[in-house]
Amino acid sequence: MKVLVTGASGSVGQLLVPMLREKHEVVLFDRKDPGDGSTFIQGDVRDTEAVRKACEGVGAIAHLAAIFNCGRGRFWDAAGDEAAFAVNVWGTMNILEGAATQGVKRVVYTSSVMAGGNCWPSIEDRLPALEEDFSSPPDKYGLTKALGEKMCQHYAERRELSTLCLRPGPIVPTANYKPRYWSMLFGSVHAADVARAHALAVDAPEELRHGVYTIASDSPLNQVDPSTYKQDPLGTLEKLFPGIQAELTDDQKRDFARNGWFSIEAARRAFGYKPQYNFNF
Repeated sequence: MKVLVTGASGSVGQLLVPMLREKHEVVLFDRKDPGDGSTFIQGDVRDTEAVRKACEGVGAIAHLAAIFNCGRGRFWDAAGDEAAFAVNVWGTMNILEGAATQGVKRVVYTSSVMAGGNCWPSIEDRLPALEEDFSSPPDKYGLTKALGEKMCQHYAERRELSTLCLRPGPIVPTANYKPRYWSMLFGSVHAADVARAHALAVDAPEELRHGVYTIASDSPLNQVDPSTYKQDPLGTLEKLFPGIQAELTDDQKRDFARNGWFSIEAARRAFGYKPQYNFNF
């Protein structure tokens, strides 16, 4: 199958492309060539006609291209609201319309946990947090991702296009990962696992028409009783990982006492997602 990847020059895209190449013909659509030897189409997702042409003969699309609001918002702020909305919302509409018009069978859309709430669940939420448990997005970036999910739902229901929306937690670059990466208890996820989730979603069963799936690390906190954790977060962590409190700063203790964690069961059941990088103590 020919798979079109947008945003392939990003940290997740660079990891995803080699995974897809193991089974598929991969075509990249981006503003700059990642230079990995793949067939490359230079273009911008805001260009309706360029997107339509790029979708010709394609069986599936992994749509990663976006303006992110991470790293203290520097990417979003550098682009500005108008450009960021145009890329994230109009660009996604172009991808979906191009896919539907050209007979593409599936679009895998890179959303974010910010589409349904904050980066990490609160200890006051139902634990582990499910995809439907959150409220409105906390910022404009989350709003663009929520709008993207709604558009995906529309195209799945009205245009018979399979649309699978993946919601990664805060993404940990390969260079930053270490087994004791604390935020992986609460929803952060290794970039390679995000890429792997996309590859699995591309190949998910055809009857899977639409869904929203949290992509996070497999938190060891899934092994504990949520009610016990809510009553005594730090004590519960200490029983799970003897000696952990001695290594925490005061700020970390405060965060650990108020943060919850995600369920990844929906992605596991739908397409076999199993993260390889998790918190270890």
